[in-house]
Amino acid sequence: MSVLQPFCAKEDDLRGHSESITCLSFLPTRDYLASGGEDGNLIVWDPMKGTLVHRVPVSGTITSMAWDPDNTKHHIFVGTAKGTIFAINDFSICHCFLSSFIMFLIADQGPGQDQDSDVLTGVDAPVDVIAIDAYSGVIALGMGSEVHLAKWVSPSHYATFKILPLPPELPNTLQDTDKRVRVQALAFREGGDHLLATYLSHGIVCWDLVHPQSQLLWMIVPMHSHRLIGHCLLSPDEQTVLISNLLEGMDLYKIHHCHPYHRFKYTADTGDNLPVQVAFLHDSRVVACGSMDSNVTVWDVANEDQIQVLPHDGHPVQAILVNFIFFMQYALSC
Repeated sequence: MSVLQPFCAKEDDLRGHSESITCLSFLPTRDYLASGGEDGNLIVWDPMKGTLVHRVPVSGTITSMAWDPDNTKHHIFVGTAKGTIFAINDFSICHCFLSSFIMFLIADQGPGQDQDSDVLTGVDAPVDVIAIDAYSGVIALGMGSEVHLAKWVSPSHYATFKILPLPPELPNTLQDTDKRVRVQALAFREGGDHLLATYLSHGIVCWDLVHPQSQLLWMIVPMHSHRLIGHCLLSPDEQTVLISNLLEGMDLYKIHHCHPYHRFKYTADTGDNLPVQVAFLHDSRVVACGSMDSNVTVWDVANEDQIQVLPHDGHPVQAILVNFIFFMQYALSC
């Protein structure tokens, strides 16, 4: 198994945010990387050259983002802590301009405001998660306790057409467990017919989007004591899910199963237990997880052994990202 090495030539490569980075997303062609931060900047990078290609300021902390899976578009959705979504169409990296700009208002508007480019969902909450189905173009949005599905209805409009039911409470949870519904991750599977929704304290739920009422098909109830999930990632073959268990590391579950078949534990105290992201590498034969103690830890799946620890100079690592050519992660300061 090859050891991961830094690929940037200079120590200050890929530095452009003035505050913590909150999310990362690769263009589907893997040529460019977008990062969003608490400074309200969307930055597009050429990661192989280590250069900043473009910077787009938006209003408020960026909390989520996703590129359109259509390889013919440079089209990215950006969610903010203020409950707005900025959709940047036909983003021209070469010429560094925006050909169009659409804002979706999540909070209710007052009377007399222009609604030509707005979508009202009735939710005043941060946009924590954005996922886009590569087959249908449907957008899933995790906002507070709700999951909204939106679709394109005109050249300048996307509209919410369905809100998923709330997940059931988990059995046998600790009395002091936070039972508020909060969406942590979303992933389409089965050609967009199913949506895998991960909740902080309500497990992992697979929703049937074909059913008129979006019925619950199955769910995974975490085995660890507090039942909380910091982050979840669906494997490329859609057969397993990797979760950050907010306790001692990560757990790997098979779809439909409620008992992990692999567990990956930190060998040292990683500091405050805050949600950190997880990643698959090397055709899911290797997994990785960020931490609050400034390290990215890498495990071999087959034997559950730690094979590498990547230090990051004391900065918490909250976002990591992988593409098929190289492993990209960011050390984030809180």
